[in-house]
Amino acid sequence: MKFEHKVTVDAPVATVRAFLDDFRKASACVPGLESVEEIEPDVKTAWLGEQKAAAWKKAYDAMRAKYIVLLPIPPDGAKP
Repeated sequence: MKFEHKVTVDAPVATVRAFLDDFRKASACVPGLESVEEIEPDVKTAWLGEQKAAAWKKAYDAMRAKYIVLLPIPPDGAKP
């Protein structure tokens, strides 16, 4: 399920991020939501880890797309 909405919040980014990462607090902003139940405590931690890894990969791939790395070929018999 994906929700999308844009809003301007007059607060530091870290404060807003911390609020949104706390599903109990953030869920209070969803109209009509009756209850929130944590099914598995490590799901959020795993999800955040996956998001961080994906962001790093995206940044790495973008950087690789901008640069070409050329390595010299060692002469015959030389150890690399």
